[in-house]
This record gives sequence, structure tokens and C-alpha cells, in this order.
Amino acid sequence: MSTRLRTTFQTKVKQANQLLFCDRTAKQLNSPLAYFQPQPIAGYIGFLGHQNLGDEVLFDAFKTLFPALQLLAYDGAVDQVHNPPFSYYPAELALYRRMIKPGPFYDLVFLGGGTLINRRQYLSRLSHALQQQHRCVVFGTGVADPAFWHEQDRSEDFLQQIKQWIPVLKDVAVVKVRGPHSAQILASYGLPRPEFIGDPALSTCRPRALPHVRMGTIGLNVGSHGTLWGDQERVYQIATELVQQLIDRGWRVELLPFDPGDLKISRSIAQQFKPNLVTLWPHFYQTDLTLRRMQSYDLVIGQRLHSVVLACGCGVPFVALKYAPKCDDFLASVDCQEFSVKTDALDLDQLLSLVSQIDRNYDVRCQHLTAVGNRYRTLQQQTAQAIVEGSLGCE
Repeated sequence: MSTRLRTTFQTKVKQANQLLFCDRTAKQLNSPLAYFQPQPIAGYIGFLGHQNLGDEVLFDAFKTLFPALQLLAYDGAVDQVHNPPFSYYPAELALYRRMIKPGPFYDLVFLGGGTLINRRQYLSRLSHALQQQHRCVVFGTGVADPAFWHEQDRSEDFLQQIKQWIPVLKDVAVVKVRGPHSAQILASYGLPRPEFIGDPALSTCRPRALPHVRMGTIGLNVGSHGTLWGDQERVYQIATELVQQLIDRGWRVELLPFDPGDLKISRSIAQQFKPNLVTLWPHFYQTDLTLRRMQSYDLVIGQRLHSVVLACGCGVPFVALKYAPKCDDFLASVDCQEFSVKTDALDLDQLLSLVSQIDRNYDVRCQHLTAVGNRYRTLQQQTAQAIVEGSLGCE
């Protein structure tokens, strides 16, 4: 077999494997029957397929808020009708695109949840969607703080990049960001009247019944992707000391990872203690199970942003180990700034004091979080309904 034929054969085999066996995360319609008639489809721009519970929960939130739409990970190549994206979509969706919905594929494109604004890769994808004349919506998206990222990461010019986002966002049909700090950043760079609607992950949560029957268990999450105030190793050290202090005060602790990296360090911490006092929640990749588990905790101490977002959504009091400005963005939106400690200023006594403060005012904290969660769920549902009505003409 000639080299050219061998290369062609290998390419075809690779394409066939991709079509048949590719990861179908956010690349499939809601039911088998949906493939047999044209569906209203929304493209989703976000951080998916990386086993990060926070980002997967955000995608679930969009499916909850927009049940009339089929949500798929956005891929601009799908706009090329006669050159279907074999490298991206599985076989059934590629055939659906060619045979069932050969016209305009996306009825709507979302810039989804997460801190995506002021990140280069998401700017290019949103710009592409606008160039294809898709109706685009920003829904609950956070803004990467230009000053923080300029200081922490010189691989991108975040102070200039945010300026490139503003004209793109002005062409977006609807812009609703995550929190007040995100709105303030965009307004300071010239985007008129940005509004915030809270973190969309709140809409995946159901607040637990009040009063909560307390079982004496604290959920503890530690972990980040490496860019933070302070040093992650010190966070792990303080977290381990905190576990011992909580045990001494009569608490049980469960380590709550949110991605495989968290799982490794959580297992390391848990192994230092007796298993009847410190346990590890291993099913973080199963959203429904993890949300039910979250509801069982008396309170949560969390570093990952969505560990405290989900706690808030379930009405569970929390202490945030805030490691980046995006944490302040969320905390300000739910009026919980006082229940947080920066990771470059972690103090064991302060953390224990916050736990005690919550313990003394437990029912009040639960009521506050339930009320604020319900307020944002209602706002997000109303906003989602207005977007669908404006995009699809639904009544």
C-alpha cells in the first residue's frame, strides 16, 4: 500500500472512530426521537468535558432553565453544511445536521456559565458565532478580573484584552453577567448598563426543608487550578489542621472534591484521620447525588467557587476560602462577604470563629441563603423565558 493510500486509510479510520465512539458530552439531543425532526438548538460556549463538577453543573443549569431548547457544545464548523464536522460531532448528530436540519443549525448561541469573559479562547468562539449571524446571549457569565490576571499571568495581556471584549459584547443580543463585580468591570470599560442575574448553578439546586435536622457533619472542599491569592500548599496545610480542630470540637468532616485533582489531595488529607471521623465523597462526577449529599451537611467550607455556590443554592451555610476575585463576585451577589477568608491570609482561629458564628445563628443563616437562592432562581427563570420568547417567538 502506498504512503498516500495508507495515510488516507488511517484518516478514514480515525474519522470513523470519532463518529462512532467520541465523547458525547454536550453532543447529543435529549432523546432518540428528537433526531427525526428539526429541533430548536442552542450552542453552548463553556468549559465542558473535563470532569469539573462546577462547569458540568452550569451546563445542567442551562438545560433546566431552557427546556424548550436542545443544548449542544458550540462548534462553528457545523455551519458548513457540505463539510460536516466529523472531527467534532458523533455520527448520529452529523447525519441529523446533514439530513434533518440542513438549514441554519443554531437558533441561539450562549456564552455560558463560568468565568469566561476576558479569556481569549472564549472571545474567538463568541466572535465566530456573531460573524455567522447567530443570535447570541451572555447568561450568568463571570468576568476575569483584568488587574488580578495581569498580575498573575503574563501569557495574555488581560488589561488590553478586556477592551477587545466590549465591542463584541455590544453586538450580543442579551448580556446578563454573574455578579456585581463582573457588571462593574464591564461598565468601567464602556459596556452600557450591564446587569447581573447570579450564578446559573443556583438553578440546579433545591433548597432543603427548614428547619434542618443537624447531623454534625461539615463538608470540606479544597482545590484550585493553580492561580490564586497565596500558595495552594499552604491551603492544604491549613485545611489539614482545620480538620483536626473541627474533630476536637465534636464535628465529623467529609472531604468533597469537585474534580480529579481535588480527589487526589482530598484522599491524602482523609487518610491522616480515622475513617469514622473523616470520610471522602467519591461521587463528585454525579451531579444529582452530590447535590443530595450537599443538602445533608450542616455547613460547607469550600475553596472551589461552585462548592459554595451549590451550598448556597441548597440553603447550606458556608465559609468560602476565596482564592480569586471571582469568589468576591459571587459572595457580593448573595451578601455573604463576611463569611469568607482569602487564601493568602488563612488563619485557623478566624476560620473556627466563622464556624462558631454560623453555629450560633444557624437558622438565620439557612433562612437567608434559602431566600437569596429563591430570588435568583426566580430571576433566572424569568430572564430565560424572556430570551426564549424573543428568540423563538414562543408564547
